[in-house]
Amino acid sequence: MSRAKIRLHLGRYPDKCDTNGKVVESVRFKDYIREKVSYFVERDESVYAYVLRPIDDGIYPAILCHHQHQEERKFGKDEPAGIQGDKTMNYAEELAKIGYITFVPDSLAYGERRDKEDPVGFNYWVFATRLVQGKTLLAKNLHDLSQGIDYLETRSDVDKTRIGFIGHSFGGRIGLWAASLDKRIKATVCHCGCISYKESMTRDTGIQLEFAIHGIASELDIEDVIKLIEPNNLLLSTTSCDKWSRGAKSTFQKAKPFFDVGNLEFILSEGGHEFSEEMRLNAYAFLNRFLK
Repeated sequence: MSRAKIRLHLGRYPDKCDTNGKVVESVRFKDYIREKVSYFVERDESVYAYVLRPIDDGIYPAILCHHQHQEERKFGKDEPAGIQGDKTMNYAEELAKIGYITFVPDSLAYGERRDKEDPVGFNYWVFATRLVQGKTLLAKNLHDLSQGIDYLETRSDVDKTRIGFIGHSFGGRIGLWAASLDKRIKATVCHCGCISYKESMTRDTGIQLEFAIHGIASELDIEDVIKLIEPNNLLLSTTSCDKWSRGAKSTFQKAKPFFDVGNLEFILSEGGHEFSEEMRLNAYAFLNRFLK
């Protein structure tokens, strides 16, 4: 399965545009500086993200830190950035403290991009209105992430050759797609997000709207997406009692033979749908090997 074939499944992408990024707020903490930035994802649509950076001036590797799915879509980028939500999900904050620039956006329908009055209904609306036009919500989200990397490349403090991605759950799963289609992402951690379409056909997991693509499961599964990450690097971080890690070991085994230059690695930890300190340290060690 080629990237071009996958792009056909995803439907028409929005047009690329200049990001015209600017810093609208800057807050200094003991170990890092948190900026709020605005940038354009489409010519008529600007969005906000957080950039967390080390105190000292310099050029640093950058990591895109994607938020998880939440029932009310409330926290979005605030959670990885350490502003609110589950403290075990503050990986953007933790990575900034160890020498990375971290970029933390909201996916469409989450955080500042949600409808506060009807967050779930709005998420369905942005999905369905694209579907009937031959588009997909996944294509929109991947386009927006690509625009985010475009913005990072305009910053003088980012090493453009060392860009990574980390995410838990929804964030980890979309990281697989982003890294397969954008070769600028050199190292990716997918934590508790590597479930195949085959394993998603049950009521206890289901298929998140962002990954609902007409006819996709009849032609490919997640291992076909993962194969395209070669020659870059991927860690599939899973847990023993997580239903959204179901079948991940089999997916790893199917994709592993296709990695000749890049590294595909697999970790199974004891636990549920969580990102414990030990799991996060394993993830950071993997990113350090390829980005530092």
